[in-house]
Amino acid sequence: MSNLSVVTTNRVFSTSTPTEKKEIKSTKDKDVESSNNSAGYTITTYSPKEDRYPDYGIIFLGGAWHNVENYDEYLTSIAINGTKVVAVPYPGHKGAPQVSAKAFKSLSFTDYVTVSAQNIRIVMESDPTRHWLIVAHSMGSLVLKEAIKHLHSTDTTSFDKITGVILQAPAGPRLRVGGPMMGFFISQIPKLPSGEVIATDRQISKMFFNGASQPEGFTLQPEPLKVVAGCIRAVLQYKKSEGFYDIPLYIFESDQDLVSLTGTGGDIVTFRNNRNKDCFLKTVRGNHEYAITNPEEAALFTVKALDVFKKTAGKQ
Repeated sequence: MSNLSVVTTNRVFSTSTPTEKKEIKSTKDKDVESSNNSAGYTITTYSPKEDRYPDYGIIFLGGAWHNVENYDEYLTSIAINGTKVVAVPYPGHKGAPQVSAKAFKSLSFTDYVTVSAQNIRIVMESDPTRHWLIVAHSMGSLVLKEAIKHLHSTDTTSFDKITGVILQAPAGPRLRVGGPMMGFFISQIPKLPSGEVIATDRQISKMFFNGASQPEGFTLQPEPLKVVAGCIRAVLQYKKSEGFYDIPLYIFESDQDLVSLTGTGGDIVTFRNNRNKDCFLKTVRGNHEYAITNPEEAALFTVKALDVFKKTAGKQ
């Protein structure tokens, strides 16, 4: 994935051309390659030793406050199941170009959308013979929805390469949040002047893991206040937007999710059915971080969903 390039005029992401870096870690089941594109974004690729889906790949967008490394076991499990998966970071997150504290706080939801669309395009251009399933977790579902809209209007070649979408613990047409999440939002009110939103370890445990301890190595970082506000706005405007066009959609929600409450998936199904679009829903027992706490099961579901999308697309 070397020699990739992206052009952006956004002042926040203007950087000198970085030194191209590539790191490859191999095991008997997979190769993990981290390489910087010319805009400074670290694209992490998990490649199976035996590619069972040579015509397909998976692109992954994480949730708010998360860095890509939080999902390492899940992404590794996808590769072990024979599928190439590529994870891309958000602006201001680990793996993105470094910016000043002031620039970080100025980042908006629109910046996340624009950069995610660019990075999706770069991944597709670097491996042009594949079609792609895009998986997004939590906030990523809102970012992806708008990024696809961006690609639809600016890059139909990339848009046509999307064979399906999986939304994990997504936000939907209604603002369904659990008590711990609502309490977290209230706790942030005195901190609004800081321009950042971040949870304490105790809040993380309550919201994401239903009171259980965080897994070893799990870390969250601040999110710009403008990004969080943009996510809320995107939920409120959900019904007014296109909604993934004709792309088949699979929703994956947990029955004990205290962030995006169970029922959000049904809201999206109804939203899609009203537009006569393909939409599937699977509910599992678990918390908001099912892909982190049950990575092998989540990965198996993800790969099986790819089989469903292949049949839907008529590409056997």
